[in-house]
Order: sequence, then structure tokens, then C-alpha cells
Amino acid sequence: FNTDLSIEIDMSRGLTNRLSRSYSHSDYLERDFLNNSYGFGCTSYASDIVITDVNRSHNLLFRDYLVYHGKLGDFDIQPTLNMTYRNALDTTNYFNTVTSKFSGFPDETFNYPAHARTLARRFMMTPSIDINLKDIFDFQGGFVTVLNSIKDTSATAHISRIYPFVSTSVNLARMFGITFVDWGLFASYSKQGAVL
Repeated sequence: FNTDLSIEIDMSRGLTNRLSRSYSHSDYLERDFLNNSYGFGCTSYASDIVITDVNRSHNLLFRDYLVYHGKLGDFDIQPTLNMTYRNALDTTNYFNTVTSKFSGFPDETFNYPAHARTLARRFMMTPSIDINLKDIFDFQGGFVTVLNSIKDTSATAHISRIYPFVSTSVNLARMFGITFVDWGLFASYSKQGAVL
């Protein structure tokens, strides 16, 4: 289940502000049944195992995207500022039922429940800039920074607050006036982390 709502406002010449809200929800259910039976002379043993796994995910996202479209000679320059709030909740319910049956004895049932819950709230700011030259050369760079305190991650590595990214591309076909084939080079780098 997904919903999305956005409003775009032209604030002044070249300056646009887009506000958006989105929500997604998903459910996953898995149920497995295993049966084992053995015989030892006059004695028999059987076990029935039922494993139920239910995963639910909720993701709420608010975003304020401010962008300016400008030119400097032949260059298109587009600085942006993206402010994002994310509220993500993931839950897992695991239930394992084992029924043991020995001949001559009453059946025994053992239940093994487990529950996991992960809630992540992030307030992030992403300034970036995109520079384009006649669709021949393009450069984009910026960083994501987490503004609020981080207390909900199980990551054992050092938690960084700044995640830079950069990408660049060159359209060689357009540069040399070739029209029958699209030929270009692309390179990118981004720092990833468990808190994003």
C-alpha cells in the first residue's frame, strides 16, 4: 500500500519549492509445516512443527525540496536543498510450535515465540549542486547529513553524520557529433551507512 502527495510552488524566477508526503505499508506472511516420524520396534515418535513469520513495515516520509535553476554562460547550474523527515517502523513476529508424539505417552506441545521491533526517526538535510554543459558534461555533488540524535541503530561501526556523494558523466557521442549511437562515460561515489 503506497500513497503520495506533493505540492510544487514557484517562489520566484528560477526558484521552486516542492513539498511532499508519502506513506508505504507492506505485510509479509510465511507459514511452514514440517513433519517427522520414526519407528523403533514397537515404539514410534512423530513431531509436527509449524513456523509462522509475520513481517510488517511502515514508512512515513515528509520532504521539502528547494531548487534553483540558473545559468552561467553555457552552463546550467542547479543548487538544491532537500530537508527530509523519515519515520520507519519494522516489526517481526515469529512463532514456532512443536508437537511431539511418543507412542504410549500424551502429546506434548512447545511454543517458541519471538518478537522484534525497529523504529527509526531521521531528520536529514541534503545540500547538492548539479552543473551541466549542453548535455555533454554533467557533475553532481553534495552530502546527506543526519541532524537528529541516533539511538536506534544496531550498527557496531562508527556512526557518521555526513555522507558525501558525487557523480559525473561525459556524453562522448554528443561531444563528437555522433548521432547513430549513444556513447558515454559515467562515474559515481557515495558513502553509505546503516543510519540512512
